Amino acid sequence: MNLDPFGPLIGLEFNGTLELHDALDTEVVCVSGLLWVIEPWPGGERILRPGESCAIRRNGRALVKALEPSLVCAIEPPAVPVESTRQRGGRHAARIE
Repeated sequence: MNLDPFGPLIGLEFNGTLELHDALDTEVVCVSGLLWVIEPWPGGERILRPGESCAIRRNGRALVKALEPSLVCAIEPPAVPVESTRQRGGRHAARIE
């Protein structure tokens, strides 16, 4: 599913899981709650608290698991050079399943 770039917040209940596919350089932001971000490589696990974020560093599948009810924002990197993105006004939401 593609997220609406004007409403990219995702609510996860306790133990809810979000799968990100082919999300290299997608930024995962913890808006509220507590998140466990899991990438399939050694050392690819992080805990995010409100206001913290991390970028997905490998393509493939990454999981975002809510350790308590949480709000998540997943932002894709710009598809065009940064200079062009700034002129057009921003980034887009990541593909999520």
